[in-house]
Amino acid sequence: MGLRIERIERSGFCFGVRRALEIVGRAAREHGGVEALGAVVHNLKVMQGLAESGCRVASSVDDIQGNVVVTSAHGVAPEQLEELKARRIEIIATTMSNSIRVKAILFTRLLPFPEIQNSSICKHTLSLERESIHFRSKRNART
Repeated sequence: MGLRIERIERSGFCFGVRRALEIVGRAAREHGGVEALGAVVHNLKVMQGLAESGCRVASSVDDIQGNVVVTSAHGVAPEQLEELKARRIEIIATTMSNSIRVKAILFTRLLPFPEIQNSSICKHTLSLERESIHFRSKRNART
């Protein structure tokens, strides 16, 4: 009895990617178009569809022309967030909660090195985790 591997045609998206795509679509409609700091998801066809619905990809903070930006579903660097805040650009976060959680675990539990635990990216990841928990708590209170 051998192992049989079958290739599926389409597998769909996880809940985090679906949520990110909904947020980007809504932001594009509400703002008459929106810019994303990097690819929102790693899927060329999806990114082409987002472009058709009014989402333009900015490769860097300096490339952003408007005053509203959506983040990648996998997050952005803390330095980029600080730059966006300094430029008073509205940030619409689409970072998946699982990405935030995994980064928090990696930085605080699996890597016992103080220089990593005290790094700005670790502190940023933990603050995103707290914001994500707060957002979910507010949303659950409404339902």
